[in-house]
Amino acid sequence: MALADLSLVTRSLRTLIDLNVRRLMGGVPPGAIAITTQPPERVGAAVNTLNLHLYHVAEDRFYRNAPGPGSDVRNIARAPMALALFYILTAHHEQNPDIDALTQQRLMGFALKTLHDYPIVGDALLIDAGAGAGPEPVLDPALQGEDNPLQIILRPLTPEDTLAFWSTDDQQTARLSAYYEVRVILLTPDPPQRFPGIVLSIGQYVRQLGTASLAGSRSTVHFTLPVAAGGGPQQVDVDPARVQLDPGSLPPNDAVTLTGTNLTGGIAHSLVLRNAVWRGLAPPVERIELDPTLNPAWELAITTGRIDFRAQPTVAFIDNGVPRVAAVLPGIYAASVRIIAGDRVFNGQRRVAGAESNAIAFAVGPRIASHGPPVAGRIRIDIVPAFDLSLPAIAVELVVQGEAYVRLPAFTGNPAIDDGAFVVDPAGLVLQALFNPLLPGFHAVRLVANGAEAQPFWIET
Repeated sequence: MALADLSLVTRSLRTLIDLNVRRLMGGVPPGAIAITTQPPERVGAAVNTLNLHLYHVAEDRFYRNAPGPGSDVRNIARAPMALALFYILTAHHEQNPDIDALTQQRLMGFALKTLHDYPIVGDALLIDAGAGAGPEPVLDPALQGEDNPLQIILRPLTPEDTLAFWSTDDQQTARLSAYYEVRVILLTPDPPQRFPGIVLSIGQYVRQLGTASLAGSRSTVHFTLPVAAGGGPQQVDVDPARVQLDPGSLPPNDAVTLTGTNLTGGIAHSLVLRNAVWRGLAPPVERIELDPTLNPAWELAITTGRIDFRAQPTVAFIDNGVPRVAAVLPGIYAASVRIIAGDRVFNGQRRVAGAESNAIAFAVGPRIASHGPPVAGRIRIDIVPAFDLSLPAIAVELVVQGEAYVRLPAFTGNPAIDDGAFVVDPAGLVLQALFNPLLPGFHAVRLVANGAEAQPFWIET
């Protein structure tokens, strides 16, 4: 969670104290006690009042100078600033001098128990105050869903330390109070302007001589330059492979080549694919052996030193004797070769002896088809219809002309929020441009889905 409004934290703590203290008091109705957030000396002649005041802010030392995302020169500005907030809790009741102090102590006891019993305030925290309203969420709605709970810590100040807080008035007795630290609060950082490339493989590996071994993957990325930059089709060979889902395209945008040695040894061999998304299927799938007879569109060809295939939107396979089909969504895939060295029946049971090579990574990304004209500052970008871009399993990132755009569930109509944002739908996305789309020019687009990037593309205006 990153925020710019610290009052959201104070509101959440105020809600916590209000709901639970009313519950501890036997389910009194809302308004029976007041929860204020003023400086304690300004509360005045209040009755049945608890006051929680933010009096100090400090940077959290454990998160100080943490690097941010991207590869900007000013990288620290892209990381959220981590803060610890310091609060003073006081009780106020000035109605009858004979019982005021006792009432204050009673309220303070309820508040201390509340902050002790609920040291972490997160999305799932609900409290039923017992006034007939049912369980109510504690965390402010603006902080919900960000997976960063508030941690409440009672600070162990000595009695002498607390006197310093009230020392501005020599005639004033120190008020009964408690001091709390709330952390970690992350302030909204600057968005990253540049993203580094994706590392698919690194390291040295030890392999048995004579076994199947993959050395690398490569592909050719086809794209078109904007007219203002000279125009015309271009192609770039990339290693590791980075292809886009574009069934039947000519020239092919989905063709992967794997290189290696001893890839056709043994009595049989097959290509094995893995992807993290497949583990979330029901039942989960750890690996898929690509059967050319079930997947003719993949155009799989294996020779001793090379494997060629074309990534398709789906892959068919047999799982424990049951035919299944898995979607090939954008992301990072691992490919390996399985070699069958022996297959025989022994003592009435089939025995298969085989070995699998090392794994080589390749990326399968979306293919940008085109973009539409600007309409009220918004521009639509369409992808080749090989999958649903809005699926929950697909994380989408967008950078235009070096500016990282923020994904929204829907546009709000407020330019302060919508400018520099985009909304995803099954066939593509709509962005609200930070540049002036009415001026002639071209703007570089980087579309990344699950870590796999589309081909180079430009919005031309």
